[in-house]
Amino acid sequence: MKKQNKPRVMLLFGGRGFEHGISVVSARYIYSLVDKDKYDILPVYISRTGRWLATDKKSDILPEKNEFKIPVTLSYPRSVLVSKRRFFIDAALPVLHGDFGEDGVIQGALENAKISYAGCGVVSGALCSDKAFTKSIARELSIDVARHTVSLPHESAEEFAERASLMGYPIFVKPARLGSSLGASVANDKDELVAAVKKAYRFSKRVLAEEYISVAAELECAYFSALGEKIFSGVGSIVSKDGFYDYNSKYTDADAAEVTASAEISEDICERVKEQSKALADAIGIRHLSRFDFLLSKDARLVFNEINTFPGFTESSLYPRLIEKAGISPARLVDMLISEVAF
Repeated sequence: MKKQNKPRVMLLFGGRGFEHGISVVSARYIYSLVDKDKYDILPVYISRTGRWLATDKKSDILPEKNEFKIPVTLSYPRSVLVSKRRFFIDAALPVLHGDFGEDGVIQGALENAKISYAGCGVVSGALCSDKAFTKSIARELSIDVARHTVSLPHESAEEFAERASLMGYPIFVKPARLGSSLGASVANDKDELVAAVKKAYRFSKRVLAEEYISVAAELECAYFSALGEKIFSGVGSIVSKDGFYDYNSKYTDADAAEVTASAEISEDICERVKEQSKALADAIGIRHLSRFDFLLSKDARLVFNEINTFPGFTESSLYPRLIEKAGISPARLVDMLISEVAF
């Protein structure tokens, strides 16, 4: 197995998770940014059923999903079998969001094959993918989080709703192990709470119920580290028209929220967001890239919400915009990220 002159980078996208479609959009944008003269890119599409597939089509743009038909198998060490041909892999770029992407599953498979990869490791990915676990770490760091409770194994929707109702209404309900606000809703009474829990259970075996916070804005801080450079960006903001930045607001309805890479907040709030992001990154072992999300209530309470260890990376996504405002263009970011793990 002869190593290539150019580093071969396996770009993984798609995936079994609920955020399959956004992964494809992110991968398409990242693929367009990669310097093809510097890197040999091997795109691998993971189907919704979990099949790893390659394509024999060469293109300046990422081929369509239906053009990926050749079976791919991880092979120890540091290689893959494409059909029956073995390819040495210098590094992997898992452009995967949410479940079966950011949660340590893919990372564990790559670790087992001794393939270096960009993004957080197995443990940090698993911790951040479960919002209840992440909130526990935040509390240990004296970072404010919403009052909440999490469902127990084999607890029915009715049983969990009964316990969660003790917090008082309204109650915000969402899957504990999913991003992008999929399956999330607000309940104002018992019937709505049971329905909200049942909805969330369709997306995750663990469900989080938390106090409803009247949100003035969602605040986001982007983290990037590679080649000895470490950045915690300025703070961006998202102001939703209906106070709830859901999946539709993020990816379907461009007018549902006002998104800016320069939040109109006090210097004190901005510094607290950055300080708390740094504390969480150190405690959890975040590496390469992540986005730290906070809620700013209408009474000026700053509440930590969640961490995305491979945030959405489309042309309109806030993460690359925040890093670009900090001085690194999206193309340079991708180049640095690959160089960090491929050499």
